[in-house]
This record gives sequence, C-alpha cells and structure tokens, in this order.
Amino acid sequence: MAGLGRWTSALPFSLESPAYPTNYNLPAMSFNVGNIHTHRNITSGIPHVFDSTTASAINTGIYFGNPIRLPYAGEAGNRNAFRGDGYFDIDSSLSKSWNLGDLAKLKFAAEAYNISNSIRFDPSPNGLVQSTGNTTVGTYSVPLSTYRRMQFGVRLDF
Repeated sequence: MAGLGRWTSALPFSLESPAYPTNYNLPAMSFNVGNIHTHRNITSGIPHVFDSTTASAINTGIYFGNPIRLPYAGEAGNRNAFRGDGYFDIDSSLSKSWNLGDLAKLKFAAEAYNISNSIRFDPSPNGLVQSTGNTTVGTYSVPLSTYRRMQFGVRLDF
C-alpha cells in the first residue's frame, strides 16, 4: 500500500488596469487600496475568485479609487497582490503479488489519483479574467487539476 498527499498554498495573480500609463505596449496593474478578499465561489456553475459584490466593487471602484485604483502616469501598479485557491490532493495505490509455483508470478495493482476529487483553477492570465472594467473580472476558465482517475492492472511473469 502506498500514498502521496499534496497540499500547497495558492498561486498569486494581479488585476490588470485598462490604462496604459507607461507606454502603449503593456497595460499596467491596478493598485489595491481597500480590503479585497479572495474566496472561490461558484455562481450559476461558473467559478469565481471574488464574490459578486466584490467583483462589482472592483469594477466601479476603478473610477472612484476604492478598493482598486488605476495607476497614475508613470506607475506600473501592484503585481501579485492577490492569491487564488490552494491545492489539496491525495494519490494512493494498492498492489498484491502471488507466486504461482516456481514458474510464474501474478501481480495485481490498483491506483487512484486525486481521491478527494479536489479542483484547482489556473490564476494566470490564461485561466482567470484579470482585466478590471470587464464584467467577468475574477472568473476562472481553465482548471489546473484533473478529475479523479483510477486504473487497475494485472501482470503475469513467467
């Protein structure tokens, strides 16, 4: 019998500003000036990093300066000010072998991955809407983890 458990902290992410204060090639990150808490919630089957009131406060706050402020001319903004979800995973395996006389050996193995069926979403720009001013800010689109998988095998050595 064997097992493996993983528990990691969350990956950081930034909120992108719709402004280009330094040049027109790269947008800047926004400034966090208020209390914004990240907590994964699912609304209508869609996972979000913020609850709906926080997401609307962010979108209206960029125009009033609270809880998110747009960068001023020449500022680059705050990078990695927020954290997404952590990760928890348990993998396990069980194997047994039998001798079938002097000529053969039979081995059975069962393995299960992500037993708790935990899911972790990607907080990078590819998997999370990070642009402030967007109505879907804080919406996850890409999972990092996979669903629960099991595999079984039988091996005969002769």
